[in-house]
Amino acid sequence: MHTFEKKHRLLKKQDFNDVFKEPSRFSSHGFTFLYKENAHKHARIGIALSKKIINKSFERNKVKRLLRESFRLQSELPAIDIVVLAKPRLSRYSYREIRTNLDGLWHTLSEQYKHQSLES
Repeated sequence: MHTFEKKHRLLKKQDFNDVFKEPSRFSSHGFTFLYKENAHKHARIGIALSKKIINKSFERNKVKRLLRESFRLQSELPAIDIVVLAKPRLSRYSYREIRTNLDGLWHTLSEQYKHQSLES
């Protein structure tokens, strides 16, 4: 059974701050992904969902669960730290649409990172 281990999470404020300093960005489908290469051999995720964007706590928690589960199932992500932010238009999408779109978004993020790292 696969679990979402602590080593795959951004836990400390400094971890988030490191990503917020000069991040690469990718936006789509109600989310903004900020990412930056890390010194670990695996991807890590931090989720920041604002009450201003998703005001009901049960809705924020459900979106967080969807993001974590979708991230957990990704095996091809490079060694990057990712912070996921919600956009105001996220509320336009159903949970089913969010879940369906996330797989494509992880793939696009991975491809964008690979393309970016080849350029530098």
